[in-house]
Amino acid sequence: MAAELTAVIAALRRELMHLWRHLRGVSRVAGAPIPAWRARLGDRDLLLAVSGMGMVAAARATDWVLGQG
Repeated sequence: MAAELTAVIAALRRELMHLWRHLRGVSRVAGAPIPAWRARLGDRDLLLAVSGMGMVAAARATDWVLGQG
């Protein structure tokens, strides 16, 4: 059984700022086409991604995130 990964996609990095103080083990995802980080929140693995503004950017980020599972 694969480990569960929760993804959070925001258009702007500042939309994720309220989470930062609660995260542990934050690391930048090397080679990602968008700004992205792996982290832990409690017992949950997170993938945080910043898509940029607009539907096209959100769709592109979603496609990338779905490939990271």
